[in-house]
Amino acid sequence: MTLARAALGLIIALSRLETLGAGPCAPRAALDGDPAVVARVAVELRRLGVAVEQGGPATPGAVDAGACRRIRAAVEPDPDGGIAVSVRDASQRSEGRVVSDAVFAATWIDSWVSDGFVPIAVASERATAAPGDVALALVARPGALDRPAPRAGLGRITASAGYERTWSLDGSTWSGVGGAACMHFDAFCVGVRLRYAAQDLAANLTAASRRDLSALATASWSHAFGQTTVTPELGLGVGRMTTDRIDSCAPPPACDPTSDPSCMPAAPCVEPDGTTSVYVGDHLRETTYTPRLAAALRVAVPLFGGVWLDGLAAISYAPFAHTASFSSAGQTVDASGNPIPADQLALPGEPEAAFQLGIGIRVGAP
Repeated sequence: MTLARAALGLIIALSRLETLGAGPCAPRAALDGDPAVVARVAVELRRLGVAVEQGGPATPGAVDAGACRRIRAAVEPDPDGGIAVSVRDASQRSEGRVVSDAVFAATWIDSWVSDGFVPIAVASERATAAPGDVALALVARPGALDRPAPRAGLGRITASAGYERTWSLDGSTWSGVGGAACMHFDAFCVGVRLRYAAQDLAANLTAASRRDLSALATASWSHAFGQTTVTPELGLGVGRMTTDRIDSCAPPPACDPTSDPSCMPAAPCVEPDGTTSVYVGDHLRETTYTPRLAAALRVAVPLFGGVWLDGLAAISYAPFAHTASFSSAGQTVDASGNPIPADQLALPGEPEAAFQLGIGIRVGAP
């Protein structure tokens, strides 16, 4: 950092040679913003020979007599640990950027009030450049290496979509897709997440399919570890689960095999997984709506400009799920004409909790 400050001092000293005889007044800056940051930047500005006005911005458009210029500057702490600086001169030309500390903030402000001095493009990508590299940056047009100061209010909107695999508390497995969108407020993001999952499963002497659709309002917080961004996320919403009976077997004959010798009973139905099922024919369908709670952890890895590989691990909970079995309203007989017990025709209830793993693509910020 000593080398960095020495290099900056040399550049500024050279710039002063062009203005020594310009007039008796000193360059002036009206400084406003966070009091603690203002105090630190003011100290550095005075070291550079800039007169500092504190306690409010200068009158718009005001210019001092003589050759010296007067500008307005606002400084605020940046969430990443730096300083956000915005500057406006008498001609209403303005610019904002984020720098690493008070020294570089003062240097950039000074570049606006020093005639004949070309601002140094202050590199704000502190994760990829050492502090000394900033002082050795080439004199270039403003904004060549910096990023804009953070905007208040609305941030960026990002979206993601991917494939998910779910393991529910009852031991069954689901396959599905998920999508999300959220709006960033600095490191925080609020939005929505949609999930759809489906499964087919054997259920006693019959079979069933289940379809689950959920919509959650989400809130998350992102933190970067190098190029990887880790994001814990909480969700609250509602889910719709539908359970249908699957009758893959042929219906029994209309005649009675016990009294009609020509009546042939239906052959036993064997499912692809080797289980035996029967035809029920009650067209059973049950649909429920329940609140959903979810906690997730997302990990985003950059692929290329604004596109991220998005990994997801989540736990979801349905506090009022219908966990009891769904009973059949009718009665079915076996090949010998004997009634089949109702519990052998019931469809499984809904799982109360589930664990999801997903992989997908995120577009925008992580």
